[in-house]
This record gives sequence, C-alpha cells and structure tokens, in this order.
Amino acid sequence: MMPKRTFLNRFRFALLGVAVVLWLGCGGKSNLPALVPVTGKVTLDKKPLAEVAVVFMPIENTRGQGGQALTGPDGSYQLKSRDGRGPGVPVGLYRVTVSPGTMPTGPDGGAVSAGGIVVPFKYISTTQTPLSAKVPEEGGVFDYHLTSSR
Repeated sequence: MMPKRTFLNRFRFALLGVAVVLWLGCGGKSNLPALVPVTGKVTLDKKPLAEVAVVFMPIENTRGQGGQALTGPDGSYQLKSRDGRGPGVPVGLYRVTVSPGTMPTGPDGGAVSAGGIVVPFKYISTTQTPLSAKVPEEGGVFDYHLTSSR
C-alpha cells in the first residue's frame, strides 16, 4: 500500500500539471488575431457624412468578426472590433458598408434615409457595395468619398 504522503505528493504534482496545461492551452482570446488601428473619413458629394455606421466585414481568409464605427460630425470614424476586444480590426480584406443608424428598405435600390441622413442603397447593401479595404499590418486610414449619383 502507498504511504499517505507519497499519494498526496503525486496528487499535487498531477494537479499542478493539469493547471499548467489549462493555463497554456485555454488562452481564450490569445488565439484571436491582433487588432490594428483603422480610421478614416466618409463624405457624400464632398460633404462630411455624420452619424452613419461604417462596417468592415471580413472576406476571403480574413480572421475575426470585423469592425464598426459611427462617424462624428466631421465624417471621421475609428473602427472598434465587433467582438468587443477594443479599437481596430485584424489585418486582412474587408467589404465595407455605410448606412444610417436605422436601416429601412430603400425603394428600387434608391437612397435610404433615417433621421435626415440619406445614403444611396448601393453603399448599404452587403452584396452591392463597391467599397472595400485591404488592412495592412500597421493599420491605416481609409477615406470613402460617396456620391449620390447611381
């Protein structure tokens, strides 16, 4: 029969081993891609577009959930990760949409208005938007100059 002291030492050693494995293997957010800063400005017909949502949706092999921001009075924005980790998005390719705070359906692909903000539907649609971004390792500034014409 094993002495009580030897059993306790083996138990402690096994418990320590399990703790180390959990600490190293279950890092949670440590497996997520690093975030890089992304800022920019949105204009419509050369005028700042305030209080609209800018959304970066990852495409192709880009990891993460992308980012979003609300533009300020001068049309400027700073993306925050959609998973709540903080400012920025992972490096990669993104489809970009710009939309009013609320999103009623635009008639026949026309403009959508909410609270006096008018955005052409093509910039709101995730399938029709011509806007994109290739975010490099150092992050970047992405300005979008929208036009009212179809």
